[in-house]
Amino acid sequence: MFCFEISSSIFDAIKIIFKQFNPTKNMKKLVLILAVAVVATTSLTSCKKDYNCTCTDPFAGTTIIPINNAKKDDANTICDTQNAFYALLGGSCSLD
Repeated sequence: MFCFEISSSIFDAIKIIFKQFNPTKNMKKLVLILAVAVVATTSLTSCKKDYNCTCTDPFAGTTIIPINNAKKDDANTICDTQNAFYALLGGSCSLD
């Protein structure tokens, strides 16, 4: 996945930086590098992806609703809305 590739390349860059200096002599640089790494990693955890909301009801069977380029929380909200509609028909939806 794209997000994982970016995270792993950030960690590779950090490894290279650590090899270039002695952390005991350059503690301020070490703290700064770690702070940047934490911020970069946490900002990449909310990548947008494609999801499917699979809904079933007794009349139409199974329907797959694509949710493209969304965060997981947003996709859950959309699928929950669909679930409320399908529940009226005796069905249900789940996020895949």
